[in-house]
Amino acid sequence: MVLDMKLILVRHGETVLNAKNVAQGWMDDHLNENGRRQAEQVSARLKSLKISAIYSSDLKRARETAEIIAKPHGLKVVQLKALREQNFGKAEGVNRDEINKRFDNFLEKRKTDPDLAPPSGESFRQLMKRIKKALDAIYQKHTEGTVVVVTHGGSKRAAMWALGVMGFEEAMSNYFGNTSLTELEMEGGKATVVCLNCTKHVV
Repeated sequence: MVLDMKLILVRHGETVLNAKNVAQGWMDDHLNENGRRQAEQVSARLKSLKISAIYSSDLKRARETAEIIAKPHGLKVVQLKALREQNFGKAEGVNRDEINKRFDNFLEKRKTDPDLAPPSGESFRQLMKRIKKALDAIYQKHTEGTVVVVTHGGSKRAAMWALGVMGFEEAMSNYFGNTSLTELEMEGGKATVVCLNCTKHVV
């Protein structure tokens, strides 16, 4: 079987706000010390692969992670705004334990309603369509080889739905940890999961 493309989705390393359990969304927080260590660990895991291209959300935490992965390969990271996390609007910067209290149980309700959006933010369906458009464009450019995409937890959930490997509620029930790696084989535009949310490189 000839495979078109291997797609490796990586969530960014830990940030200061991650450690405080704060919803970041489009907030531009950088990696903390642990996050940089995690990025080095996932970089070491991917070092032996022949990578064709590395894409990243343009937010610092994803870009910094991607640059650490890219360094051993001598590749330039291609930044795409479309790969950003879900826009949490007025819920950004709020501790997740407080979001449900302030915003009508939003975090619970969104698990079963893809069209629910926080005030001034975007819904999960809007995120999914944005991620799908970005991944489709990447696939059109790289019909073969291995491509790494560094993005965010919510964006990885959206990718699973967009690529048709999970339904909405299944995607929402999965937690993608910092620098977790999800590998997919793309054949004729159809995705098959090789490994999901793998963090064995994180020690």
